[in-house]
Amino acid sequence: MSQNQIEPYLTASKTVREDVAGIVSAQSFKKLTSRRLFHFLYLLRYLEHFHSVLILFEEKKYNSAFALRRVLFDTYLRGIWISRCATDETIEKARKSNFKKIDFPKTRKEIQQAIATTAQDSAVERESTMYSRASGFVHSGLYETAMYAISNNPKVSEHLVRNARRALRNTTLRLLHVSLDFHVQMLRDANTSPRKGVLDTEELMSRTTSLQTIAEQYRVDLAA
Repeated sequence: MSQNQIEPYLTASKTVREDVAGIVSAQSFKKLTSRRLFHFLYLLRYLEHFHSVLILFEEKKYNSAFALRRVLFDTYLRGIWISRCATDETIEKARKSNFKKIDFPKTRKEIQQAIATTAQDSAVERESTMYSRASGFVHSGLYETAMYAISNNPKVSEHLVRNARRALRNTTLRLLHVSLDFHVQMLRDANTSPRKGVLDTEELMSRTTSLQTIAEQYRVDLAA
């Protein structure tokens, strides 16, 4: 597999990460409700894992990158579940326990089903099909391990390129999604909660617009 075959995707994803990290770094932990604080913490965790995936692809550590992709998806789902699905009681119980425990649904599928009741997201459905296929990368399957020896085989190389591009595209889109979701929910909090006026609506609007611009540029970069 030639690194040049995924380089445009990797470069575009790195640009998105840098731009999103710059926006997210402006957010303080202060003045956040418990729900939004947890949501923000999962956004930060996703951003860190995503950065690691990019480094692994850049260093040609494809097995490790594909394994971490599944961790990324779990982190994404939990962050969105906290934002949209967790009850106020669940959130406050977790906050009072000093972050030690939150009552997530028991399985990844249950989390995904709960999210599906709040919004239809075909991209999440497509990404979820990766979950079982990625098991071999997470649990050291023989076929995935054999790729170290046969990565130059044309069919294997083509398979790796296709999956690397898909992984970079989907994980980048999920980063944009979770970042936008956080800021949109913050705007709703600012406009509807009893704490109205505590959050800077103009600043949140500016960040949200910047994220939308980043997303549009990413689509342009991939189409080039």
